[in-house]
Amino acid sequence: MEIVMENVALRVVISTAGGHIEEIADKRRGGSHYWPYDPAVWSRRTSVCFPICGGIPGQTYTYEGITYQMPMHGFLRDQLFEVTLQTPQEVWLEHRYTPETLVMYPFFYSFQIRYRLGEGGLHVTYRVENLSAYESMLFGVGSHYTYRVPVLEEESEQDVRLRFSLESSFTQLFLKDGMLSGQTAPFDHKKGISLDGLDSSSLLLQCHHRPEGHEVSLGNLKTGSRTAVAFRGFDYCVLWRPFAGAPFVCIEPWSSTPGREGGIGALENKHAMTALAPQSTQEFFIDISVG
Repeated sequence: MEIVMENVALRVVISTAGGHIEEIADKRRGGSHYWPYDPAVWSRRTSVCFPICGGIPGQTYTYEGITYQMPMHGFLRDQLFEVTLQTPQEVWLEHRYTPETLVMYPFFYSFQIRYRLGEGGLHVTYRVENLSAYESMLFGVGSHYTYRVPVLEEESEQDVRLRFSLESSFTQLFLKDGMLSGQTAPFDHKKGISLDGLDSSSLLLQCHHRPEGHEVSLGNLKTGSRTAVAFRGFDYCVLWRPFAGAPFVCIEPWSSTPGREGGIGALENKHAMTALAPQSTQEFFIDISVG
């Protein structure tokens, strides 16, 4: 089911399938800031990563000595969410554990997404709840939204740069075959980067803590069109496009990382997982602003 939210500035379309965003259209300037999905371009669509971000070697892990299989980015992309609240400017979606998810992930969870339309953008909240009365829950969560480049047909992607909040600081974590290699380096973000910097591989950044969070934006130097992603509660951010000249770029706040090269073994030992206490809730925030 698709849910449409509109105000004088924007038109946003949300799907209950996978919690996907389908459209963010600028009614004032024209153009779309969100890429309309095409399986010929990207065959395995993901919007929300849970309960892992990225992949794990062999798509296999153990928990308390039992072996489980987990696909890349988890399983929410294949789930149908329930609408728990809907107004003209806001919708809450929820997915709870099922017998099928327990086969992959042995925890009793509720995952909720709040999409709220504002004057200048879309405000997103992920709410993770541990429904167990006695066991802590290990998880990672992240977004994988696809932001369109260029926003307007007459624009050129050569004029688009990725820019970062100047007050932030980052460390680059290098990947090998999609897994953490163990190599790191300081990341100089002050001048931003061109989209060419994403043509060879994903860029995984550790975002050093700021209570105000961080922002990464796609901005056209000639026309001024801009898509900005501000986030709080996430310690990492992935920048990715599937190939040079692809019609979208992913700006992906993550709370966790892929597994380490060579295998993660026990989930209890996986890098950067969040441990949520029994009957507790944790929230993560993303603000998508356009102009």
